[in-house]
Amino acid sequence: MFTNTPYTAQTGANGYKISTTPSYTSGTGSQPYAGSSIPPNPYATSAGTTGFGSTSNPVSYSNMQGLTNPLGNTPNTNLYTSPSSLSPAPAQTQKQVAGKQISNTQAEDEEGAVNFHALVEKRERENNRDVYEGEPYDCLKHLTQQQIDDYAKRGITDYLNCLRLSTKQELHSKYDRTLKTCEVQGVQDFKDDEFPPELTSLVGSNQAGRTSWKGLKWLRPRDIKGYTNFALFQDAIEPNDIKQGYLGDCYFLSSIASLAEWPDRIRNLFSLDKPNPYGCHCVKICDKGEWREVIVDQFFPCVSAARGPSFTKGNGAEIWVMLLEKAWAKINGSYDQIEAGLTRECLHDFTGACTQTLWLDDQNTYDSVWQKLLIGEKNNYAMTCGSTDVASKEELDKLGLINGHAYSLLGAYEVTSQGRVTRLVKLRNPWGEREWTGDWNDSDTKLHQLNPDDKRAIGMHERAENDGIFFMSYDDFRKYFTDAQICYVHDDFEYASIRAQSAAKQAKFFKVKIPQRGRYFFAINQKSKRKYPKDQQKEFKYSTATLLVAKQESDGTFKYIEGQQREDREVWTGESEDQIYEAGTYIVYAKVQWRNNDFDEFVLSAYGSSKVTFTEITKVEAQNVISEAYFDHANRLSKRQKKLLADNKSWILLDQTDDGFFYLAINNKSDKILNGEFKFTKMGGLKLKNPFNGQSVKVSLSPGKHACAILRVKDYKQLTALSLSQTIQFK
Repeated sequence: MFTNTPYTAQTGANGYKISTTPSYTSGTGSQPYAGSSIPPNPYATSAGTTGFGSTSNPVSYSNMQGLTNPLGNTPNTNLYTSPSSLSPAPAQTQKQVAGKQISNTQAEDEEGAVNFHALVEKRERENNRDVYEGEPYDCLKHLTQQQIDDYAKRGITDYLNCLRLSTKQELHSKYDRTLKTCEVQGVQDFKDDEFPPELTSLVGSNQAGRTSWKGLKWLRPRDIKGYTNFALFQDAIEPNDIKQGYLGDCYFLSSIASLAEWPDRIRNLFSLDKPNPYGCHCVKICDKGEWREVIVDQFFPCVSAARGPSFTKGNGAEIWVMLLEKAWAKINGSYDQIEAGLTRECLHDFTGACTQTLWLDDQNTYDSVWQKLLIGEKNNYAMTCGSTDVASKEELDKLGLINGHAYSLLGAYEVTSQGRVTRLVKLRNPWGEREWTGDWNDSDTKLHQLNPDDKRAIGMHERAENDGIFFMSYDDFRKYFTDAQICYVHDDFEYASIRAQSAAKQAKFFKVKIPQRGRYFFAINQKSKRKYPKDQQKEFKYSTATLLVAKQESDGTFKYIEGQQREDREVWTGESEDQIYEAGTYIVYAKVQWRNNDFDEFVLSAYGSSKVTFTEITKVEAQNVISEAYFDHANRLSKRQKKLLADNKSWILLDQTDDGFFYLAINNKSDKILNGEFKFTKMGGLKLKNPFNGQSVKVSLSPGKHACAILRVKDYKQLTALSLSQTIQFK
């Protein structure tokens, strides 16, 4: 006979806060529940058991409290269940088949219930704006009849060259078309009509809140004091070259300063490495998941020619910093729109790489976060962090910190001090001043007493006084900083994307060809909330996006790879350093549960060791993918995580993944037909997907066959309980 033991608090393998699983007690001793899946599996027994025993004492999960979703989302998925291996089960009652009473060795009946708390949203959301893509180049379109006549008077050769440019030469790049237009028209000071040097580009719709900006002047570099001999880059690209102005976009500064640690990451954002005679520049930005050319002119907001640029600028007469900021302002609507934000926005949009937020206030992640920082240091990932805004300003001032401020996270190190290993982080204030004054500050003797190898490892020899760079212990870092951002940028990775439109409840499927073994990130990209006026951004919520990747094997089966579900601007897979994709064909399931009526388009992207190719396929072509992928997920779990049936070989499993899906897998490994009926007596917030419906799953499985029923989460807020009863017969 099985009985329940009390629950105690515990954190599950996927980060969920759950109650511990019950121990089942029988006449032969106690066998603890060994499953690690979340939620706890009410069917799990250790290998060698014959099921639930000779009685049908229900296992109650009504005491489970505190299950929370760390993603802070409200998942809603639309899954498909493979109809293969399924046939209608014989008519039966719960304990009777074909009018006969079933013995306890033939049928099993059990009930389980899982109770959940309503989820609290935790994710911060960010924003985007569509960029004008340009039109096919036609130089004659930009000329008046008088200009054309002038060309003819100057000679037939010039005129024919003009025609050749418009009819024969293929200028696919918007920037190339713009430069040719400038060349044909003899432009000397290009002005961007899409983001003109006017007040609207400064304040957008917030003119009332930016009255002081009305006096700013738009000046060219040659008209600004100290910029007579300006250049795109002067000497080497240095992170310390970045100077903040009157705009509160320190998140932008710390992001590009982190990228500038590797100068080519900045240089590659520009189409040309020096100014052109037209004053026309092109910055490449990954906007809403697609790399785009953002064309900007070189008119910059200034208080006066003598005082120079008002906003972010470089150190000296280089203009690359101002151009990056202007391009960032353009795609987001105005300079006013880029005040305040998350560094992961910029890190993603200037690299195309997925960026992860690591929260520092959870003691359970103390070591795991540290390991990620070490990996980030080792792999040259761009990293940033944000200081707390909870501690008092006075306390932070004494420590040399700025509250609610973005810093570049330059590295994580383990050094030996006073005979023991100490964890240190290395940070940079993008202001280039105001450094940490606590333990391990620049004057601390502990720092200068490190052995030569440790000094070399942490870059002590590269330091200058009052450069904004400082060290602090990992413990102090967690105390005074709220989060760290890791951008998984790889300088040799390739990027690919495909745009898709979908209705509110429509899933999309894509066939992906991966030509080379390696690491890959897949992402669903939504429009950013920055496209909205600031007064609307506070209430804006990203739509729930669901992403699942499965590998198509040579025998036609599908292998579960990974998945994710979240409410965020980018929802992505690929966090694990150990997740390596083999060359081959994969199927990606992508769904966005649109909550914003003006949205119906997303971009699916891949970032990895080689350039993949995407092909959108139909639901019919992918009808078996979801159920087969989740059966593979179940099949790879250990026996201890499954409920073994009476034959001690067949099994069932109820599980949930990080993808936000629930599934019920049944595998008949016997030499008899398995007839089963599974009734969800409680399933608030869940819905069975085809070929099943209602609250019942009936299967009739021949020997060696399996089935997998998928449950779609309609609303996590309604997901209060999941309770199941079952009847199984072998015949």
